[in-house]
Amino acid sequence: MTSFSADSLTADALRWVNEHRVDRETADVPVRADTDLLEFGVLDSLGFIHLMTFLSESSGRTVDLVDLDVDDLATVARLCRVYAAAEPADAR
Repeated sequence: MTSFSADSLTADALRWVNEHRVDRETADVPVRADTDLLEFGVLDSLGFIHLMTFLSESSGRTVDLVDLDVDDLATVARLCRVYAAAEPADAR
C-alpha cells in the first residue's frame, strides 16, 4: 500500500485486532479505535508484534520500537497515527 490515510489504516487495523484478540471474556464487544488495548488485555505481547507487522505491511512504513512510548501502544488510533507519520520504509 503506497498511498493510504490514517483513517483507512485504522479501519483495517480494527478488523485485524477484532479477528486476533485474546481477551475471550469481552470478545463479544468490538474493539473501537479508542479502546485501551493494554488496559483491557485485548492483545498479548506476541499479538502486539503481529499487529505492528500488519501495520508496517499495510502502510509500507516502519516504526522503530525505541521511538515508541507505551502510550503509543494503548489504542489502535494512536498506533495508526504513529505509522501514518512515519517515513516510508524505502526512505530509511
